[in-house]
Amino acid sequence: MSTLAAKGTSGASIASPSFFKQRGRLFSSHLSIRSRISSLPNPPPRLLSRGNRRQPPATEPPLDDERRNRTFLVDAFHQRRSLKVLLDELSRSGSCPLRILARDGDWPFEKLRVVIAFLADTGRITEALQIFYQWKGMEKSRASAINYSKIITLLCEKDLIDKAMLLFQEMEKLEFTPSVAIYNAVIHGFARIKEFNKSKTLLCKMVEDGLSPIPDYLQHIDSGVFSWSTY
Repeated sequence: MSTLAAKGTSGASIASPSFFKQRGRLFSSHLSIRSRISSLPNPPPRLLSRGNRRQPPATEPPLDDERRNRTFLVDAFHQRRSLKVLLDELSRSGSCPLRILARDGDWPFEKLRVVIAFLADTGRITEALQIFYQWKGMEKSRASAINYSKIITLLCEKDLIDKAMLLFQEMEKLEFTPSVAIYNAVIHGFARIKEFNKSKTLLCKMVEDGLSPIPDYLQHIDSGVFSWSTY
């Protein structure tokens, strides 16, 4: 029984010596190509364009104007809400501003100013002064010319000139020199309630303290008449 020999792709018998010789040449050629490729230098790393470069992780961007405005509005809303709650509490019968301040621990000056204005408008001026003294006594630095000036100006706006003069005199005892703005507020305050002699007295004192009043004021002093038709 004859057996057919298998044929390779080149037509040679797989069992023949020529087949193995041909396969050996192909294997040697393959090894030669691989060795040549491995001897080539490594290619340089691919440079990335500026647009494709990997950027470091971005930090949180600074607050822009829109975010700052939104934060300001939120804070203002909470402040107004807090003031409304406080004023509602002060409106109740038997409320005591001193106890409320002691309970809250402290108030910023602007909240104190709103409370004093509210108490003055509702005829509770004694409590208004008491709350100022209590707030001022919490820190030594609060007995300042600036704080006195703002409260004096507020009282003058409410035509509570006598109370404003009490703080004015306290300023002098503390050796704070009243500013032109304070003198101006008190002088006009007395003039609004037709106390022109007191206005003139303060105006003269203002000049003695080395402050320069408005020229129209000096003209009234020189003429010996201190009155304005506008009051």
